[in-house]
Amino acid sequence: RAMQLAKKSPNTANTLAALEAELGELHDAKQHLAISVEGNNRPKPGGADVYVHARMLEQLGFVDDAIALYRQIKPDAPGYEFTPEGDELAKRRLKAPGVKN
Repeated sequence: RAMQLAKKSPNTANTLAALEAELGELHDAKQHLAISVEGNNRPKPGGADVYVHARMLEQLGFVDDAIALYRQIKPDAPGYEFTPEGDELAKRRLKAPGVKN
C-alpha cells in the first residue's frame, strides 16, 4: 500500500525490497531495490541498499559474496533513525551460524 501512495519513495522501496529479499522474492526485491538506489541520488548505493543486495546474493547461495558485502557496509550519516541501519543489519548477518570471521 505504501508503494501505491509513493511509487518513487526510496525509503519505502528499500524496506519493501528488504522484506522481499528475506522472503526469497528476488525478482520483486530487485525491482524495488532499483527504485531505492535511483531515488537516493547518491554517487554510490548507501548501506541499506548494499545490505539488501547482499541478502539477495545470500538467498541465491552466494554466501561468500554476501559476506564480503556485509563487511564493506559502513554507517551512513548519523541521524535519528527508528530502525536499524544497513551497517547494523550487516553486523547481525555476520554473526549468523556458519559465518566465519
